[in-house]
Amino acid sequence: MKQAHDLEQIYVLNGHRDPGVLAKVIMAAANFSWVAWGEGKPIAVFGAVEQHKGVWQIYMLTTPDFRKIAIPLTRFLKRTMVPILFDELGCRRLEGFFHEDNVFIHRWVEGFGAKREYVKEGYAPDGKAYFGYAICKGTLDSQNQTR
Repeated sequence: MKQAHDLEQIYVLNGHRDPGVLAKVIMAAANFSWVAWGEGKPIAVFGAVEQHKGVWQIYMLTTPDFRKIAIPLTRFLKRTMVPILFDELGCRRLEGFFHEDNVFIHRWVEGFGAKREYVKEGYAPDGKAYFGYAICKGTLDSQNQTR
């Protein structure tokens, strides 16, 4: 189900290369995660994990078919997941970290109003950079008022 590219990104961010540990981390977040389906098969597993009070990190594992569900998934995130995080679970900051080659995802999260805050040069196993994106509750509230 997962692309090698996704796994490489996730292994770097979690400091290990053990799929068993990765499975346990994802299952620990199962209380705030979903599976997106398309054409009768799972295309993305996604959710968020609270890092500490008010700060959550989003995660997503996708198949090469991700673009097929990007629009309905975007609607779900904007209408359901993000409002639950900010309005019900006390999230004030939602962040994610993405490989520099994942340009589609950079544009996608920027479409939510996330801002690139920093670059971790040489962070990936291939020597490339990771970009840190975040959106804060106040920023999201002001964007929603202007739309």
